[in-house]
Amino acid sequence: MFENTVNHIKTRCEVIRKEQLENAGEDEQLIQLKSLDDSSELIVNPPEEGSEEYKIFTSSLSPEMQAAVRSGSLDEVNKVFATMKIADAEQTLEIFNQCGVIGVSGILENEQEFEQLKEEYEERQNLPEHGVARETAQEHQHDLTPDVVD
Repeated sequence: MFENTVNHIKTRCEVIRKEQLENAGEDEQLIQLKSLDDSSELIVNPPEEGSEEYKIFTSSLSPEMQAAVRSGSLDEVNKVFATMKIADAEQTLEIFNQCGVIGVSGILENEQEFEQLKEEYEERQNLPEHGVARETAQEHQHDLTPDVVD
């Protein structure tokens, strides 16, 4: 009887050890925010108080993540991400996207990059909320003179 109990405990310990090794890979994954380009930097922007984004920010993020974002430090935000499960971190990224929490600040290499960025900005300014370009009055001016028929 004693031998059966010892063998059962040994077998059970081996099964538990294997399960822990299998699950360890899942727990080691984490999300960390960093810039992919050396000429740009990620900026933490807390939403403006009273805005719709602020309401989402305060109602959807944990108090720890709210404090990290309010600190303005990407390192603090990453520390909180390091404690989160992947699914929760991905959901937090979606909230960040809705609230505009993470921005990119970059250095432009030359005037051509500046002009390209300026053009893209101006194009976006001509887009209403639904993503359709605004039409100028000139594009829709109809010839108001009557046709002359001979």
